[in-house]
Amino acid sequence: MRQPQNYEQTLRTEIEQIEEQMGELLEQLQRLEVRADTLKHALKVYADCGAVSTVTSSGKRRGSRRGSRFKGILDYIKEAGEAGLTIEEMNRFAVRNGLKLKRESIRSNVWNLKRNGVLEHIGDSRYRMASAFVERNVQPNTEAEKIPEKSEGSTGDQPAEASLKLVGAA
Repeated sequence: MRQPQNYEQTLRTEIEQIEEQMGELLEQLQRLEVRADTLKHALKVYADCGAVSTVTSSGKRRGSRRGSRFKGILDYIKEAGEAGLTIEEMNRFAVRNGLKLKRESIRSNVWNLKRNGVLEHIGDSRYRMASAFVERNVQPNTEAEKIPEKSEGSTGDQPAEASLKLVGAA
């Protein structure tokens, strides 16, 4: 009678192992889905930056220059001051003012400008102009972030702060 118990135990152990493998595969699937979504987002941000353009059958270039429509939203964020704005508030502003921007485009622009230090996340899904831009009253170029201007009292070719030095600048 021992043999049926061993067989039963062997089957239970194998079922346990299979269920454990299924759990690991499910976790791997979820990680791959997140990675695919992240890559899709990166591709969208890359396209929104104007780096990707296509040529249509008529020979005209088609692509977006990030900034022409988003500049209005940046001005609105600046006007909001310390309180900042949520993506939803930016989207409502775009709709009210006839800016042809999708919510996802606004999110992508905000994400990219946050990454570049132009905007800062202040909690509760709110974003405001980064203090370096507000203090110097600099309007960032939305096609390529402007470097903040020299502070008063800086002289010569050296920027006021080492972090403000342009790459490749003399």
